[in-house]
Amino acid sequence: MRALCNSVVSLSWRSANGTPTDANTQYVCFTWVLFQQYVGTSLSEPDLLCAAHTILAELANDAKKPDREAIYVRMLASVLASMQGRAEKRLLRYHDNFHRGTVGQIENLLPLALLALKILGEYVSITEGGLERGATKVVMDSTGDRVDHYIRSSVKNAFTNIIESGNLRTEDSDGNDLGETGALLQLAKEAEDLALRERECFSPILKRWHSIAAGVATVTFHQCYGAVLKQYLAETGTLKNHTVDVLQRAGNLEKVLVQMVVEASAECDDGGKGIVREMIPYEVDSIILRQLRLWIQEKINKGKECYLRAKESESKSEPYAQSAVELMRNAKDTVDDFFEIPIGITDDLVHDLADGLQQLFREYTTFVASCGARHSYLPTLPPLKRCNSDSKFSKLWKKASPCTVAVEDVQQINGSNEGHHPRPSTSRGTQRLHIRLNTLHYLVSYIHSLDKTLSLSPKIVPVLLTL
Repeated sequence: MRALCNSVVSLSWRSANGTPTDANTQYVCFTWVLFQQYVGTSLSEPDLLCAAHTILAELANDAKKPDREAIYVRMLASVLASMQGRAEKRLLRYHDNFHRGTVGQIENLLPLALLALKILGEYVSITEGGLERGATKVVMDSTGDRVDHYIRSSVKNAFTNIIESGNLRTEDSDGNDLGETGALLQLAKEAEDLALRERECFSPILKRWHSIAAGVATVTFHQCYGAVLKQYLAETGTLKNHTVDVLQRAGNLEKVLVQMVVEASAECDDGGKGIVREMIPYEVDSIILRQLRLWIQEKINKGKECYLRAKESESKSEPYAQSAVELMRNAKDTVDDFFEIPIGITDDLVHDLADGLQQLFREYTTFVASCGARHSYLPTLPPLKRCNSDSKFSKLWKKASPCTVAVEDVQQINGSNEGHHPRPSTSRGTQRLHIRLNTLHYLVSYIHSLDKTLSLSPKIVPVLLTL
């Protein structure tokens, strides 16, 4: 075998015409063969990759010589581009391609990809359309920037795979369908698990080439979930109980991720301030507050519909307007739902709700007062009554008066009025006035009840003032 090896080496030094030539034309091919064998064995032979890397390191020094033949430069560029492209394809999705048992392969594949990239960037010019002399594009990424790119790309792909896999649960523990809300809750858990897996498996290896590898990955997870959360909130509208669950779960996820970034950045010169600045906070508390105020406004607007579409009661049997009943039912449901929202209810939020209800009641009472003109509330005065022929007054008048006009004549004069029936003293306007007064009294009694509920609810969180 030694004699055969010596013969092969001797032949490899010869050119086509038999004269000695540079062995590095041969080393490039040998490097390519080693790498191809590594790929052909399903990446199960790391020694092949290490050998390819060793030979490639020697070629890196030789490539600096200015008198390299054109065919050698083109061959080297072609081999390097192919090796770097295949290696990078796996590194850009290392979450998919490497697992707990194979994560160590990154230690061999990453140096090869970075070295090939370095040689291409420093010594070989290439074009976007193919390998040519005098090309116009040169790859000049630094090691840290390139690893940063691998991390962010792989994290985004892993996060996208979770969403597109269709395995996110949309039901709670009782089997109730939560739709997108359930998917967001599950996605937060998956994102946290992925971040922990990143810190445990990949970050210790990638840290050799990127000092804050764990921080970059964690920030990327934070950004990915934040984008989905923002879209969810835009489609959800006003606050709901399930929305609060999503926001609170997002807040817990953010705390975990922030802690991981702090730990990963502890050894950096700047304390990781640069990477921390990339973590745009979810602002969960502000979002909940803003959504809750929108929820209050929506409820108040629904209450307005009660009297905007209402008509005054026409039935004499109803003591007050049904629109008031609907209005107060809506107000009571609003207050009950308000205290069922699973967040800390502060005095400020209670005042916001109270102010909205107060404005609603004022508008309604103004509406009630504006129904009908004032003169319709006053009953019509009854006509004067005339006495008949059998009354005591008529008999007394007949005895006392010497007037020649007979009582019968008086009756004839007044006969035309006997067919007139005066309107009852309780007019339609008066009936409506009674209904409106009863309606306002009904409102006052229920408003006092609502006031007690808002003031004395045990779910109100007291605000502690610190001196």
